[in-house]
Amino acid sequence: MTDNKPNEKQAESLIEHHLLKHKFKVAKPSFDQHGADLLILDGIEQKNTRFLKIQSKLRTISNKGNSLVDIQQEYVTDNFVLFLYVNREEEDERLYVFFKEDIETWRVRKGAFWLTISERVISGLGKNIFNRETAREINVRLMRQDIKPYTSIIIDGIFLEKAIHDTKSLYAEIWPEKEFKEPKLKNVVKNLLRYNQFDAPNKTVKCILFLSKHHSLQTSVILPKHLGINSGDDEVEFTIQQSDKIIGFQVLEQLERIVNAENVLLVADDVLYQDKLKELAAKGVDLILIKQKVAEGSRMYTSFRYGDIAYPLGRSIGLKGYEL
Repeated sequence: MTDNKPNEKQAESLIEHHLLKHKFKVAKPSFDQHGADLLILDGIEQKNTRFLKIQSKLRTISNKGNSLVDIQQEYVTDNFVLFLYVNREEEDERLYVFFKEDIETWRVRKGAFWLTISERVISGLGKNIFNRETAREINVRLMRQDIKPYTSIIIDGIFLEKAIHDTKSLYAEIWPEKEFKEPKLKNVVKNLLRYNQFDAPNKTVKCILFLSKHHSLQTSVILPKHLGINSGDDEVEFTIQQSDKIIGFQVLEQLERIVNAENVLLVADDVLYQDKLKELAAKGVDLILIKQKVAEGSRMYTSFRYGDIAYPLGRSIGLKGYEL
């Protein structure tokens, strides 16, 4: 099998050059964006910006030989753009652009879209040539991408209970004379939101806490007496759901329901979430995970940005920054 990696790296450099020439803001993904070699950004702000995922490919053809291009179906979303550099023996090299609706006309095989690249095929791809017109179309599509207006923090109550217990045990060894405070949920959430890197237009954060009737988070954290909107300075709207069903499945259901419409911070740490998070990463979804460090017992590996839960919980039980 031919190793296309050198070609893909060459294509990436060539395509970045052309994008910069047309005044696009280009960046390498700061986290694993499956299917994306580059990002076209609306602005330089990393917290709140529209973006397009760019995959780059280079193929060489001749009058006697063809080549193939394949794209995983799961990569092809509304914000996905394929750039294809074609080298030809007797003609100038040329750059082509394919949007979602173009790629979806290719043949499908084994979960991927396939296109044969030949002299005959590229003779019909005039509308896909990268030029001023297609550059304007890219900009139009960039402006269509929605900035998510809301932010939610989803909490697995079983994990939170365990994390509070582990955090107290950890710092009891470091500060044996210290008397820890009983944390309030609103203070826990406030400290967890230190990891919030989303800058949503609506500043109210929705907190969804899933409690298990078979566990006792209520003995580890003080819950609000009146659930619903907390109208104080914290600007957090609490929803607490208690169930005797498997909490992880309910968390996943909530995550799947809102992740495409809202910014999400997920407070969870269980291998149950592994496959869904991998699937979301492959689709280019962004979220922030708050979990334990691997060194402290986490069994969940992720390509998403994440924060260590011990720090915000340490602040919630009364420790100062220098004590953590």
